[in-house]
Amino acid sequence: MAEVIRILAAALFLILSSPAFSAAVVEEAIDGNARLDGDRDTTEGATLSFDWKAEIRLGLLMGEPVVSVRFIWADPIGIVTLPQLTPSGRSYRPVHLTQLPVDLRQHPRLLDVKLRMTFSDGVSLLDHVADVGVTGPPGRWSFNVPGSPDWERLFRVHGQDAFVSENTAKTAVKNGLSLVSVVLEDATISLYHLHEDYVRLYGAREEYRVLGTAYKRVLDGLQRSYGVDASGISGGWTDAYFVAENSGSIDSSKVWEERVRKLEQVLIKLSSLPEELRAGDNHGPYEQAVADADLIQRAAGPAVRGYRAEGTNPDSQPQGREPMFDGAYRLALLRGEHWIVDSDSGDAIRMLSTDSEILVAGLILYRESLSNTPCRGGNIAFALHDPVSEAEVSHLDISCFLEGRTASVKEVATPDEVYPRIVLTLPTREPRKFTKTVTCRHCGRSSTRTGKLTEYYHADVTVGPDLGVTMGKEISDVPGRICPALVLCRN
Repeated sequence: MAEVIRILAAALFLILSSPAFSAAVVEEAIDGNARLDGDRDTTEGATLSFDWKAEIRLGLLMGEPVVSVRFIWADPIGIVTLPQLTPSGRSYRPVHLTQLPVDLRQHPRLLDVKLRMTFSDGVSLLDHVADVGVTGPPGRWSFNVPGSPDWERLFRVHGQDAFVSENTAKTAVKNGLSLVSVVLEDATISLYHLHEDYVRLYGAREEYRVLGTAYKRVLDGLQRSYGVDASGISGGWTDAYFVAENSGSIDSSKVWEERVRKLEQVLIKLSSLPEELRAGDNHGPYEQAVADADLIQRAAGPAVRGYRAEGTNPDSQPQGREPMFDGAYRLALLRGEHWIVDSDSGDAIRMLSTDSEILVAGLILYRESLSNTPCRGGNIAFALHDPVSEAEVSHLDISCFLEGRTASVKEVATPDEVYPRIVLTLPTREPRKFTKTVTCRHCGRSSTRTGKLTEYYHADVTVGPDLGVTMGKEISDVPGRICPALVLCRN
């Protein structure tokens, strides 16, 4: 279980603008440190302390929350385990990380990393638990699989696993959120790659260990049958190598391969005792020991070469990626033309017809629909189409002000924009003609005359890469008139 570490962090906010949530893609970086203990058969006795950093991205995609976390851990210290092969099976022995050869020290990994983030909306505390997923080796950034949780599964009751309601979650977001603390709630040490590569690269060390059983078996047979003590033979098996490594580091694979070669030669000699040295008639213990040693030797090599680590291979788990708040497709400039490309692979899909199409949030908004979709009941619903199939897959709802009136395009995203957006213009009230009051010099009667200029009222609406809508303030415009102060020109 992870050690609980709380870190005060800067305020994390989500911008909200009436009438809909805005296109807020917010990033927050968090630092901490933790200690984990092994909790499985393959990691029992292991303990790692390390520094970590997480970068959280929160945003909306088509009106739904999207949460993504990338995670890096570094500078692990502590104890890991290594497999020990014996004729009766395998076991695991703790060793200090510093004892490992340099090429193995980056092999430990973390699985099932979960961060619990506590937010305040100014009224109460709410928790969001983010699954970081599968990490990379120490010092390498890794991503979770970006998720789009339902509103009713976005926040939990503070300190509990129960979720708050959809209305509570939306209200909290609307109130504005600040990040209060972060807890590394859970994580699991994975030594799968360490065990796999240790046996693959340093298998001779384990083969030497296994052959030690064969060596001792033959020595015992010689003693029982003929009273011969061959324990002092040159090149014989010894545990002194393993003892020495306890206060240093594991010897190189070449050193262990040479030790195995010499031990195999010794076993051949001890298993082929000349007849003239076999005194007496108690040959059974020796012959049985030789047969047993032969079986152990025959099994040692295949056991090392056929070793497969226990547990979950981190590479078999879903691998994370950067979140795509701008949808599955984006714009790119290829050969001077606007192309729709796959956001994930970068593959070109097709050219964008800039005269008739706008790409927003990875979907197509046809310019024709802007002029053909009037305001109805205070809302304009624009159809959005898949760029490949051209099927209608969603719609963009924007609050409007004048029944029957349509929107127009003011700005369109370009391929070089990091967070592409479009800006639409909506009329906010009926235009007003300039008028002038004229008084007759002869009769004294006054009359109102209409001038040539008209004042138009509108608001700019920004549609972001996540289909979030931000409504701007009302502004007015008088085409064809240049004057320093509009109010002075109206009369």
